[in-house]
Amino acid sequence: MEGAERRAAALAGSARFGGRGRPQTRRRGQQQQRSALRPGQRGFQRRRLDKARQKKEARAADRLEQELLQDTVKFGEVVLQPPELTAKPRRSETRDQPCQKSLMLRKLLIPSNVSQPLTISLARQRIMQEERDRAVQAYRALKQQQQKQSTLPPKLPSHTQRTLGAQP
Repeated sequence: MEGAERRAAALAGSARFGGRGRPQTRRRGQQQQRSALRPGQRGFQRRRLDKARQKKEARAADRLEQELLQDTVKFGEVVLQPPELTAKPRRSETRDQPCQKSLMLRKLLIPSNVSQPLTISLARQRIMQEERDRAVQAYRALKQQQQKQSTLPPKLPSHTQRTLGAQP
C-alpha cells in the first residue's frame, strides 16, 4: 500500500517525493516574490531597477559618443593638409573673470598711469655706474680668492700633522 501512495504522490508532483511536478516559470516566481515584499521593499526594488536602467542608458550614450568621435579612414586615403578650422572658439576673448585674482607680477608688467622720468640726471647716472663698478670688482675679488683656495693643498689641522710626521 505504501508503494501505491508514493506513486500517486509522485504523479501529483508532491515536493516531498522529489518534486516531479510541473516546474514554475520565471515570471511566476517574480510575481510571487513581489507579492511577498513589504511596501518599503517594493520602493527599494523599484529604485534599484531604475538605477540599473539609468546606468544602462548612460553606457549606451557613452558608446554612441565614442562612435561619433572615432574617424574611419579607408585604405589608401591620402591627406595633403590638415583641416582648416573656420569656427572661432567660444571664449576667444581674454577677459579677467571676477573670481580670479590677478597676479602681482602682471600688475608690475602692465604699464600704470604714473609715468616715470625717461631721462635720469647725470649725477644719478654717475652714482649708479660707480655702484655697479664696485659690485663687479667685489665679485671678481671673491672669485679670485675662491680660486686660490681651491688650488692650494688643503691645510690639515696641527694635531694631524704631528701624527703624520712621527710615522716612518
